[in-house]
Amino acid sequence: GGTITQTSTSIVSFIFKKSGTQIYTASGNTVTGNIDYTVNSASILDVGTSLVLGRNFTLASGGGMLIGSPDGISSSGLTGNIQVSGTRSFNTVADYTFSGVDPQITGNGLPATIRNLTVNNSSDVSLTNTVTATGILTFTSGLINTGSNELKVTNTSTSSIVGYTSSKYVNGNLRRSVSGSGSYFFPVGTALNYELANVNLSTTAGVSNILVQFIDSTPLIPSLPLTNINVQGLATDSLLNYGFWRLTPNSA
Repeated sequence: GGTITQTSTSIVSFIFKKSGTQIYTASGNTVTGNIDYTVNSASILDVGTSLVLGRNFTLASGGGMLIGSPDGISSSGLTGNIQVSGTRSFNTVADYTFSGVDPQITGNGLPATIRNLTVNNSSDVSLTNTVTATGILTFTSGLINTGSNELKVTNTSTSSIVGYTSSKYVNGNLRRSVSGSGSYFFPVGTALNYELANVNLSTTAGVSNILVQFIDSTPLIPSLPLTNINVQGLATDSLLNYGFWRLTPNSA
């Protein structure tokens, strides 16, 4: 609630080093001068909707952030939670949680590759760019809207995506890395409907990841009606017209 001002050329450093979550709260734009922030490994900085001002900000490898700004985190400029005037370093081996109240974007400060990603916003989170999570994707609340971007999970464990339900899933493009066998769930859907897909692999040859989308339009072309199609001995001349899944492996 007060002010922090560094008027000399020397540097004041705030180092968050506690194991677990530490909370940063600022009630106004009251920090000026050469003031640096570092979030160490194993420490998680919860900034809520507060602005972090000063000179440099560093989220170290193994650290984490809880981000509440509707604009997420930005690489520069006066948007997002981190608005220091100097360098903003967001590590690729760190954890990022989007926990806003209003609709959020991830922001152009979020690295293209991160460790763990958590979505905890009932008003949903939208990707600013394609993002790859190498660890765990966790759904606590809300949807991830990818738009034309992709959300990639490169951890081949079948449990690398957790917490998904009919109200917590990916609206858009989800790409999962897979191993030679296993049962992989793809929690995808549209803005209105959850359309969970499950891919059971017994063996694969050359396939290391699969992109899954749910397309909310009829799979049929009116000029090409279904004729002479039999499925297990039953004639088929129509399909449910709400939509269809598109599964695209990286290799045939």
